[in-house]
Amino acid sequence: WKLRRPYKIRTSSFREHTLLLGGDYDVPVNQRCPDFQQCKVFSEDLKKARKKLHLTQAACAELLDLSVSFEKDLERCRCSPSIENFYHICRTLSISADDCIFPEDSQKTNSTYHELLRLLSLCDESSLKILTATATALINEKQNTST
Repeated sequence: WKLRRPYKIRTSSFREHTLLLGGDYDVPVNQRCPDFQQCKVFSEDLKKARKKLHLTQAACAELLDLSVSFEKDLERCRCSPSIENFYHICRTLSISADDCIFPEDSQKTNSTYHELLRLLSLCDESSLKILTATATALINEKQNTST
């Protein structure tokens, strides 16, 4: 009798490990997942977005049309979503996919910048022309006052 699925145990430091049956070693999560840092960034962003919307994990899972256990596993970095789920989660919860994929660039921008980008995608051509003229005028005014 041999169990094929790995089962999870907790160590005294509460770091999750997987004991691979048939082997005499355990492998930490951050060594099992080659994209652990990206997974961690996404799980932190998911949790922040959920809390910003004042949602419980169950309510968030329902909003995303995911199981509660899968949503919890995503937040705990136990798994990563498919590209389709990643897209759906980012769009639904207004998470920046760029910040998840390129975390080193996320310090260069702030939430106001990302909010503006999201709002721009909702504007028609006429509104975009007005915003472009306004932004140009603001930049020109700033440059004139600094000289």
